Amino acid sequence: MKKVKAKDLKVGMFCDLEGYLYAVGQHPHPHQVIIGKHFVRVEHVEKESADCIAVDFNNFGQVGFPPEHRIRVKTGFIN
Repeated sequence: MKKVKAKDLKVGMFCDLEGYLYAVGQHPHPHQVIIGKHFVRVEHVEKESADCIAVDFNNFGQVGFPPEHRIRVKTGFIN
């Protein structure tokens, strides 16, 4: 596994969002991320503003990250 800046994410990458505060708001339980050790696939990446990279994940929804924020990415599984 490696860490990739949000601004460098590409469609097809698999990300581990477990424990990410930016992802917590996407779940009905605001104090924990429920996806555990599952990975979510990047479906779309868009620069919404100078301070926000919007990333759409399959079966998870959209999460906004600061451009320099590093996200854990599973290596070897990029489509």
